[in-house]
Amino acid sequence: LNMKEIYEILTTGALKGQRKSIFIPLAIKGMVIRNIRRWLTSGMFSDALPKINFEKILADKSKITSFSTFLLEGEESERMAYGLILKKINDIKRRRRVQNRVMVYLREMSVFFQPEWGMAKKYILEYLRQGRDRGIDIICDMQRVYDITSRYRRQFGVLIQLRTDFADAEKLTDFQGDIPTKYLKKAPTWGHGEGMVISGTTWEYPVLFPPTAHKHKNPSFSPLQIMGDKYGWKEYSEEEIKEIATFDFGELDEVYEEKEGEKAYGRY
Repeated sequence: LNMKEIYEILTTGALKGQRKSIFIPLAIKGMVIRNIRRWLTSGMFSDALPKINFEKILADKSKITSFSTFLLEGEESERMAYGLILKKINDIKRRRRVQNRVMVYLREMSVFFQPEWGMAKKYILEYLRQGRDRGIDIICDMQRVYDITSRYRRQFGVLIQLRTDFADAEKLTDFQGDIPTKYLKKAPTWGHGEGMVISGTTWEYPVLFPPTAHKHKNPSFSPLQIMGDKYGWKEYSEEEIKEIATFDFGELDEVYEEKEGEKAYGRY
């Protein structure tokens, strides 16, 4: 069943004219219906926008593709989007539809361990446990390695620790018990790019990682403006906005709602 069919069963008790039912607690039925409406009208599933060709993206070894939820409204849509992206990558590699290995980089891993991020965490764990066989490598960064639970933390093969306080550095013995305390005590005073590398069998210190020049974001940083200036803009009319924001439910409830006195407009 797709989401439109689930929506039809929950709202009408039937599917394509035949009586159907899905067991779901009444207390959350309304919430599920509202969520499906939001997801289907978020633009992620719109037939009016180009579909993301994940197979083509994963097969192109000459490019790095960045996925952003900059245009999505609300944390709920963000959770759904990242969960679906991780699922798509996993499914394509599991079915061997792309032969080359795929490197997945997750920025600020702790974000994925907030409440209600279960879908994304499910596939992160699959990457960690089965990625080697499926051809998926995962790299992530976070402020503190203990921001994620031990169930995930212990699955990583290599850990790079940069400057941190002694309380966190001392916990690195969970990965390698023979790291001398005298080195861990220096962790708060490590310089830029200075750190320790820990694997399942050994550790190394000091290791220097040359700083990489890159553009830091700030409160006025606009990814949309940068992409538009580089690749150009497409202007969307009011009718095109309505088409994107309306998901066809056939004879079911109309979803798109326009607030009185407000005009729809967009730029992408």
